[in-house]
Amino acid sequence: MLEKIKDILYDLSDFLLMLVIVAVIIFSISSIMSSTFGIDLQNNASTNIAKEKIAKVDKKQPEEKATDVDKSKNDEEKTDVDKPKDDEENKDKKDNSTEAQTNTDEENKDNTDSTKTDKKEEQTNKSSTTDNSTTNGENNEVSFTINPGDTPLKVCKDLKAKNIISDTSKFLNLLVKKKLDTKLRIGTVKLRQNMSDEEVLKVMFK
Repeated sequence: MLEKIKDILYDLSDFLLMLVIVAVIIFSISSIMSSTFGIDLQNNASTNIAKEKIAKVDKKQPEEKATDVDKSKNDEEKTDVDKPKDDEENKDKKDNSTEAQTNTDEENKDNTDSTKTDKKEEQTNKSSTTDNSTTNGENNEVSFTINPGDTPLKVCKDLKAKNIISDTSKFLNLLVKKKLDTKLRIGTVKLRQNMSDEEVLKVMFK
């Protein structure tokens, strides 16, 4: 009995192995077939889609060309209509600009003339004021005092501060040249503004 059971089991195992092998073969064949046919179907579908797109593009191109031609014609007509308007506007602008330039030129001329006259009046006023100041300065008497301990340089600076002399160093050199820097007299002297150096010396060293 045991040997029969073993024989049956061996037979079953062999049968199962045969079934598994057959199943594997069938599965591999089916997968290969599906992959190859699937790729072909996909390629066919993609080619069909591409053909449809190309056909649509070919249909659109003549329509777009026609629309472009119509647009170009319309643009040319618009430009032809707008050209005279633009020319008229440019003429008006040029006329206005020339008028504005002439007005500005006239205003500038008037301003320059007025400035010139103002400058002339200022110059005349300045000359008159300087003449008056010089005449008044020459006639103005100034009392000048030399205090004890005053140096020749200090005396020259004081004379310059009161507008009696024009240059301190020049007057000091004149004092040294004539050897009067050591002979300064203490006291008060009446002098005039804008005197010459020689006149100041004559009055100070009488």
